[in-house]
Amino acid sequence: MRDPVEILSVGGVVTTVHTPVVVFLTLYLNRKQLPESLQPGWFSLIFMILSGLFFTGFAILYFLDLFGMDF
Repeated sequence: MRDPVEILSVGGVVTTVHTPVVVFLTLYLNRKQLPESLQPGWFSLIFMILSGLFFTGFAILYFLDLFGMDF
């Protein structure tokens, strides 16, 4: 790919898929792998879940638009 617009488009797809995965895997690892004394509190847990849901919703809207579906 030599066209900069195509490269940025591919980067957008990768980022859109990558961000919710990173958020939820980080949340999972924090809750399962860290000792209880080092785990994030409820405030952090709630905002991690909210951010994961936001980025998942954003990814769904992005792919609907990418495939030409109206929402």
